[in-house]
Amino acid sequence: MKNNNVSFRAEIIEKGNTDFIFLYRRASGVTELIHSQPMPECYDELDDWLSQLPPKARFAVYYAVQENIRSLGITLRLAEIIYRNSKVKQS
Repeated sequence: MKNNNVSFRAEIIEKGNTDFIFLYRRASGVTELIHSQPMPECYDELDDWLSQLPPKARFAVYYAVQENIRSLGITLRLAEIIYRNSKVKQS
Protein backbone atom coordinates (compact mmCIF):
# COMPACT_ATOMS: atom_id res chain seq x y z
CA MET A 1 0.00 0.00 0.00
CA LYS A 2 1.34 3.41 -0.97
CA ASN A 3 1.78 6.03 1.76
CA ASN A 4 0.58 9.43 0.51
CA ASN A 5 1.52 11.21 3.73
CA VAL A 6 4.32 13.25 2.16
CA SER A 7 4.97 16.86 3.11
CA PHE A 8 7.34 19.48 1.79
CA ARG A 9 9.17 22.38 3.38
CA ALA A 10 11.19 25.07 1.67
CA GLU A 11 13.45 27.70 3.08
CA ILE A 12 15.40 30.57 1.61
CA ILE A 13 18.82 31.16 3.08
CA GLU A 14 21.27 33.92 2.21
CA LYS A 15 24.80 32.70 1.56
CA GLY A 16 27.10 35.58 0.74
CA ASN A 17 25.29 37.80 -1.74
CA THR A 18 23.07 35.01 -3.06
CA ASP A 19 19.78 33.62 -1.76
CA PHE A 20 19.36 29.86 -2.07
CA ILE A 21 16.16 27.83 -2.07
CA PHE A 22 16.29 24.54 -0.17
CA LEU A 23 13.41 22.12 -0.70
CA TYR A 24 12.87 19.24 1.74
CA ARG A 25 10.52 16.26 1.54
CA ARG A 26 9.29 14.44 4.63
CA ALA A 27 7.88 10.93 4.27
CA SER A 28 7.57 8.15 6.83
CA GLY A 29 9.23 10.33 9.47
CA VAL A 30 12.34 10.94 7.36
CA THR A 31 13.23 14.41 6.09
CA GLU A 32 15.53 14.68 3.11
CA LEU A 33 16.88 17.58 1.10
CA ILE A 34 15.59 16.98 -2.41
CA HIS A 35 16.64 20.16 -4.18
CA SER A 36 18.72 23.28 -3.69
CA GLN A 37 19.48 26.08 -6.08
CA PRO A 38 20.26 29.78 -6.17
CA MET A 39 17.14 31.93 -6.19
CA PRO A 40 16.25 32.59 -9.84
CA GLU A 41 17.07 36.07 -11.11
CA CYS A 42 13.56 36.72 -12.41
CA TYR A 43 10.02 35.54 -11.77
CA ASP A 44 9.82 33.80 -15.17
CA GLU A 45 12.67 31.49 -14.19
CA LEU A 46 11.04 30.86 -10.82
CA ASP A 47 7.69 30.10 -12.48
CA ASP A 48 9.36 27.68 -14.91
CA TRP A 49 10.96 25.80 -12.04
CA LEU A 50 7.80 25.83 -9.91
CA SER A 51 5.71 24.43 -12.75
CA GLN A 52 7.84 21.27 -12.63
CA LEU A 53 7.10 20.62 -8.94
CA PRO A 54 4.21 18.69 -7.42
CA PRO A 55 1.49 20.97 -5.96
CA LYS A 56 2.49 20.45 -2.30
CA ALA A 57 6.13 21.27 -3.05
CA ARG A 58 5.09 24.30 -5.08
CA PHE A 59 3.05 25.60 -2.14
CA ALA A 60 6.02 25.13 0.20
CA VAL A 61 8.20 27.26 -2.09
CA TYR A 62 5.48 29.92 -2.44
CA TYR A 63 5.23 30.09 1.35
CA ALA A 64 9.02 30.39 1.75
CA VAL A 65 9.13 33.20 -0.82
CA GLN A 66 6.28 35.01 0.98
CA GLU A 67 8.06 34.68 4.31
CA ASN A 68 11.29 35.96 2.75
CA ILE A 69 9.51 39.01 1.30
CA ARG A 70 7.83 39.66 4.68
CA SER A 71 11.19 39.41 6.44
CA LEU A 72 12.78 41.83 3.98
CA GLY A 73 9.93 44.29 4.54
CA ILE A 74 10.45 44.15 8.30
CA THR A 75 14.19 44.67 7.85
CA LEU A 76 13.58 47.69 5.61
CA ARG A 77 11.17 49.22 8.13
CA LEU A 78 13.68 48.75 10.94
CA ALA A 79 16.43 50.31 8.83
CA GLU A 80 14.20 53.33 8.13
CA ILE A 81 13.46 53.75 11.85
CA ILE A 82 17.15 53.51 12.75
CA TYR A 83 18.03 56.01 10.01
CA ARG A 84 15.36 58.48 11.17
CA ASN A 85 16.43 58.13 14.80
CA SER A 86 20.08 58.68 13.91
CA LYS A 87 19.18 61.88 12.02
CA VAL A 88 17.24 63.18 15.04
CA LYS A 89 20.18 62.50 17.38
CA GLN A 90 22.59 64.32 15.04
CA SER A 91 20.42 67.46 15.00
